[in-house]
Amino acid sequence: MKKRIFAFCVAMVLVLSVCVALPGCDGQERKLPGWVDGKKNLIFYVFDQVEYYNEIAQEFNSLEGNEDANVIIQKAASDYFGDLINSYVGAATPDIVFMQVGDILPFLNGKNILLEPLDEYLANSEVLTEEDLWPSNDGYRYNETTKTLDPAKNNKLYAIIKDFSPDFPLSYNRDAMIAATTAMGAQGATIRGKLESFMENGYPAEIPEGGSPADYTLTWSEYNALALAMKQAGYGSGVVLDGAPELQLLQWIEMNGEYLFTEDDTQCKDIRNTPAIRAAFDNFRVLQDGPDAATQWVNSTQPGYQLFKNSLTGSMPMSSMTASTYYGRWAYSQFEWDQNLDKIGYCAPPLPDDYTYDSENPNNYSAVGGAMSLAITSKCAHKDLAWKFIEFFMTTVQERDAETGFNISGNMTIAKEKFLSTEGKSEEYNKLNSFFYNLGMNSKTVRMNRYITQTTFKQILWQNFEQYFYKPASKTWDEVLDGIRRDLNNEIAKAIG
Repeated sequence: MKKRIFAFCVAMVLVLSVCVALPGCDGQERKLPGWVDGKKNLIFYVFDQVEYYNEIAQEFNSLEGNEDANVIIQKAASDYFGDLINSYVGAATPDIVFMQVGDILPFLNGKNILLEPLDEYLANSEVLTEEDLWPSNDGYRYNETTKTLDPAKNNKLYAIIKDFSPDFPLSYNRDAMIAATTAMGAQGATIRGKLESFMENGYPAEIPEGGSPADYTLTWSEYNALALAMKQAGYGSGVVLDGAPELQLLQWIEMNGEYLFTEDDTQCKDIRNTPAIRAAFDNFRVLQDGPDAATQWVNSTQPGYQLFKNSLTGSMPMSSMTASTYYGRWAYSQFEWDQNLDKIGYCAPPLPDDYTYDSENPNNYSAVGGAMSLAITSKCAHKDLAWKFIEFFMTTVQERDAETGFNISGNMTIAKEKFLSTEGKSEEYNKLNSFFYNLGMNSKTVRMNRYITQTTFKQILWQNFEQYFYKPASKTWDEVLDGIRRDLNNEIAKAIG
């Protein structure tokens, strides 16, 4: 892991000192399968779903007026943002890329800015306006003076959210829940009653006066007991925490009214001795610590989305199933969970047992971690065409995806008109979309430290967690918490200089 971080840092030095001075080009190094000499080739760099994005690219290339366009899909190998930053060293830099709030700073903080500002394109667009975008897009504005993300409108915008979802609602197998709560006695009856009420009534568009988000979900201790009981009912695990668990930890801290770092982001707080922060880390440990926990540590299991799908289809032994998991709306479409909606229950993310609702800060209970955005690299040779592709994606493609309910569209106009449209959809499907939309409207983006990336944050967590979760443990839990704080502060100090 240390070698990986070192390689990333070396690449950053090369990028910031040498490569960004090179002009964009259609050189030999960039020629991928599908490249056409004489056309305006654009490389769209994606995580996965190559077939889906290829269809979009082909549709765009065939549009009237796009005779010279040739969008090519390139799939990332493993480390999306690390590989992307490395690509600036040569001539193989993609043109259209994904960005996340937690990973964009390395592309903006160097000697040269590696992304293209989008304000002028947006102002001149005839099909996409700022009124079509969610206010959370301002999270991608960058202050060149302070070298931090700053939502003030006078700062340039470097990415546009393509779609989003609350990433950590609880999805569970209904049969597993019934079996577990039946075995749990009185506590189980209480938990089952709550979950059935949530499914019946959904999530409100606004929290009623005098109400609380706690009225629409379980507490941490209730859920932890349920997850363990579902495992004991015969499932391989009661839950799998593999959908960006580093963001889930930050969300749990915010649920408790805290933030992991000081307000100016220059220090990590004392994890071990700050009760609200400690409680979030302890909750993470309790779910995964030892053979009697509800699950194994995230690094030692199969992907949660597949294990959960197995529980819905019954296609694998119960040992290859998980009874619940945390994923966004996109998982229902991408992994075909929506083919078995009658077998799924869901509710808002469970809350701390002593959760206190702050009506002055009503979004402190949930978080949007899945706000993926689109950006254009500074080395792109055909920026106008790249913007035209983003326009196409944010209109035609978003309208189509909103009909199928993949995620909440980044085009606010389309989201309100299409995602919530009930025409031609089953009652269960409409209820699912309404739940995610309402929860999303009452959520906020997970707050990230301005000096370190999400990738670096996760690496530091995992380096330290390994020393406890891999048995026999080489460190106590308190030592692990102190180690995380130490390593985070070292990285922040390096970034500040």
